[in-house]
Amino acid sequence: TGSAGAMADYASRRARVMKEIGVGDGKKDLSPKGSIDAPIAELINEINACPDQSIYTTSSCSGRVTLFEQTASQRKGGQWAVCSHEKVTYEQIAGPIHATTTLCPPTRADDDNDGDAKNQTHLRTETAEPTTRTPTPKTAPTAEEEKKKKMTTNNNKSNNNAVTAAVGTTLMTFRFEPFILCCECRDLAAAYRLLCVANRTGMRESGIMGSPKRTLVGIRCSLRLEVPVRCNGKPLI
Repeated sequence: TGSAGAMADYASRRARVMKEIGVGDGKKDLSPKGSIDAPIAELINEINACPDQSIYTTSSCSGRVTLFEQTASQRKGGQWAVCSHEKVTYEQIAGPIHATTTLCPPTRADDDNDGDAKNQTHLRTETAEPTTRTPTPKTAPTAEEEKKKKMTTNNNKSNNNAVTAAVGTTLMTFRFEPFILCCECRDLAAAYRLLCVANRTGMRESGIMGSPKRTLVGIRCSLRLEVPVRCNGKPLI
């Protein structure tokens, strides 16, 4: 009965997905784009039309080429200069890299932290020790102490400059992300068959993700590229 129940659950999930995506047409695809990527629509349709209904797709991406720009101080967000699931031309990539303007304006080091710094200063003032103290006699610093003080001051200045430069940096990154596909299989036998096909086509990072209720196969490869191509409006290539 347990096996029969699992098969019924699988059939129900498969039927729901087939209804939502229109058997490959992506009519109600849940991705931000809202549809299955055109370069793999035929593949998705063929998998989901498997005669014995032992497999169906749960998520996919045909791969994409992107140019993405953001400042170092940004926790989220940024600007897409290019985002394509199709082949791109040299001009599409070279244009934004060598443009005369940046997509994200540079920020100052204290843009995001100004409020926090003020609050910390306020707290320090409230919890500071009383200012009435017995004065301690001052002695002239030795030559070694002066040398250490000067080195510490210079190091602090260098660190502050580095932090300021990093926070204000605007970086554009080129990314190539490969094809990826996830399928649910009716049983382990179907999962092994699919995995063998994936490995034969060069998708060597593929694997089976089993659980008591579902058997999933992730099909992927390690071919990817991520390169900084523009910094503070200046091309790096």
